[in-house]
Amino acid sequence: RLEVVGEGSFHHEGVNRSGGRQVASAKWSEGMTYEDSTGLLEASGGAVAEAMPDDRTRDTLQADRVRVQLTPGGERRATLDDLGNNQSGANDGGQNVRRDIVSVVAIGRSDTAPAKIESRRYESAVPEEVDGPMPKMERLLYLESREVHADNSAGTLTTPGAGRILVV
Repeated sequence: RLEVVGEGSFHHEGVNRSGGRQVASAKWSEGMTYEDSTGLLEASGGAVAEAMPDDRTRDTLQADRVRVQLTPGGERRATLDDLGNNQSGANDGGQNVRRDIVSVVAIGRSDTAPAKIESRRYESAVPEEVDGPMPKMERLLYLESREVHADNSAGTLTTPGAGRILVV
């Protein structure tokens, strides 16, 4: 079990299933825990996560608390490297098991400070340096609610209550 007490962040660069570059980063102000055997990661206190699953997509999440269910790693000692994805697939007792995101629950502080999820898809690759011109946006999805559930396997976003959604 990994535990960070207080403010922290992480950044990961890896390779997606199609061999393209993917990037993920997160920060929080109160704490984070990660249990490799169950694949559960929890962050609290102004959690912000950004993911670039491919060169045309940018996803952002903002919430007071976030619970991420990753592919479990099995019964062994976890390391910070386990939050990344190793493509080797070797049969080494789970040491190089791919850690895919199964689901995410984002919880806002209140109805006036909801959880927010935004996904932007562009026509062409986004430059690594944000200072340059951005390509034309193909799609924008924005959802906010007191609580937002993302099921990566089903490809769905749901909320158990009222919220706001924008699809362009």
